[in-house]
Amino acid sequence: MAISLNDLSPKAREQATIKLAILEARKRKSAKNAAALEELKKAEKSAADSGGNKYHAEKIVVDGIKFDSKREAARYEELLYMERAGNISDLQRQVPFELIPAQTRDDGKKEKPVRYVADFVYWRDGKMVVEDAKGFRHPVYIVKRKLMLMVHGVSIKEV
Repeated sequence: MAISLNDLSPKAREQATIKLAILEARKRKSAKNAAALEELKKAEKSAADSGGNKYHAEKIVVDGIKFDSKREAARYEELLYMERAGNISDLQRQVPFELIPAQTRDDGKKEKPVRYVADFVYWRDGKMVVEDAKGFRHPVYIVKRKLMLMVHGVSIKEV
């Protein structure tokens, strides 16, 4: 299924046009194009930075802690109240879990490990709870959620 640039929103069209120009410049790979390529990269970064998160989540700071979304910040505040009330214990943020270890390919190049970073981990009734404040379930997240269950035997609680 092919789409046209005209099918995209103006912002997406701008980003796609910049990406295409970068790909063309890379194909030509000349010294003259190197400077143009750098300018295009800056334009791409600027275009990406101007519109915020691709899922429209707004970053927010609560108690000096930066969160990726209002949903995550609100859940953190709820969990803090629960911890203070004694309903949960050992609340932690941004806890990494290794899903696939680092490996070395046949050609000697290193492959980085695959990790899932949980928004929150805490203990309730003697059991570890892993939570993710999800607004959009990206396909990569779904695979990592399944790997968490397979590798660590942990079901992620989505809030």
